[in-house]
Amino acid sequence: MTIMKEKNSVKIVLLFLSVLFLTLYQIGSCLADNYEHVYYFYIHTNSGWEGHKLYVSLTPSLYSYYGGKIGETGFALFVTPDAFRSVAEDIMSLCEYKPRSDEQFANAVLMIVHQIPYRPNPFRYPVVTLTNNMGDCDTLSYLAASILKAGGIDVVLLYYEGMGHMNVGVYLPYEPTYNNPEANATYQEYSGKKYYVAECTSEGMNVLDDWKVGDCPAEFAGTKPRIITLENCEKVSPGRISSNLDSPLKDSSIEMAISSTSLSFGESATINGSVSPRFTGKQVTIFISHTGFSWSVLETLTTDSEGEYSFVWNPLMRGSCYLRASWSGDAEYAGAESETLYFTVSFGQMGAVSIASLSYLLISILVLGVALFFLSIYRTMFR
Repeated sequence: MTIMKEKNSVKIVLLFLSVLFLTLYQIGSCLADNYEHVYYFYIHTNSGWEGHKLYVSLTPSLYSYYGGKIGETGFALFVTPDAFRSVAEDIMSLCEYKPRSDEQFANAVLMIVHQIPYRPNPFRYPVVTLTNNMGDCDTLSYLAASILKAGGIDVVLLYYEGMGHMNVGVYLPYEPTYNNPEANATYQEYSGKKYYVAECTSEGMNVLDDWKVGDCPAEFAGTKPRIITLENCEKVSPGRISSNLDSPLKDSSIEMAISSTSLSFGESATINGSVSPRFTGKQVTIFISHTGFSWSVLETLTTDSEGEYSFVWNPLMRGSCYLRASWSGDAEYAGAESETLYFTVSFGQMGAVSIASLSYLLISILVLGVALFFLSIYRTMFR
């Protein structure tokens, strides 16, 4: 009986320690992956509708940056064309030499946006909408407007104040032809231009049969919306969504290191690293966070001929923070980000160490403590 109890106790101890170690190992060692998704859309050609796939990828840092931005007021500020410039360029490359290229481009954007499920979304920035794969009328409209404006389209937001609804208006110098043939194209006139309605929520049908530019849901027909122009939209983004047509993006990586692991207030540290493959002239963004959740831009750098970057950082305040480097990718490679480093500015007691190193230290302490605890129980039961 005593032997059986001893064996069961040992099994319990080993099982507990195994679960604890695996859990903490995953917390300490895993790095967040890029958000990746594939959308499909169609371009009309002389032989009919031609299907394409759009592969998109964005780094966790870009998501965290926009997810942590709060307190913004004004609809136009949530339109972020620079972040979607690569997406717009890919789609436009298929449309620019086609008849009615602006209309085709706008309809392709709507096809992509219509694939995102309709759900209430408290986060308004389009990068977050894309990452979370959900949005409502206003967040989907910000997303569509961002891609459209990045593609050079004159676009406005249409806000139906009394009905709590939003869609976008797309300026075309001609009347749309791909909209519902059984209804006249709906538009709003502003400053002598016709902005045709583009409904960003989906009817839940095949993308080819869903809303096109000029289609307006019946409940909003005849309603005069408030027209919101986009002069005040975001001009520059700290990163971009990488994309590619009809084939997946290749993987890349980025590394970052800090020169000193023990920094006192008033001292400086060199932050350097490299992108692989060794790209020249690529933008690298160093993000900083004091909470680990909300991130802001510390510095924007450009890689040299060896694919490397470097700068000297002079912290302006004491305390701890997290640092990571990110590059957005390009038309061939998905972006990447470095391991997150934990950094303190104090009186030289602690410097920059990796989150993984801290986690392994925590694992060792906890495992040792648990082992001693169960050992004491074991000795009490079987001595």
